[in-house]
Amino acid sequence: MVHGERECCETFTAELCTKGFDAYAPDFEASYDLLEDRFIDKGIPPEKLHPVCAGHGGKHYSSAYARLVQAQKRLEEVVQHNEGGTNKDLGKFADQILSLCQKWDR
Repeated sequence: MVHGERECCETFTAELCTKGFDAYAPDFEASYDLLEDRFIDKGIPPEKLHPVCAGHGGKHYSSAYARLVQAQKRLEEVVQHNEGGTNKDLGKFADQILSLCQKWDR
């Protein structure tokens, strides 16, 4: 269910569920593949949104933070594209990501 502000989506979703429909209010920037019936990106939960954007549907955060979120999505795509790679390559990739996380985890 994508319709208006977060509270409206949740209320409308609950109403649809009481009427027997299978409904879900996705998080900000979530994406779902209808053909494969799976989430591509679960999105950003409200508690993880930058305080400036949490009350505005997530659209008003700094351009630097927006770039960081886009980089996160790109990393997720690259990880998915590497499924089935060799253990050696996947291990090296994982080590590089973990090293980067350790450097920036605050």
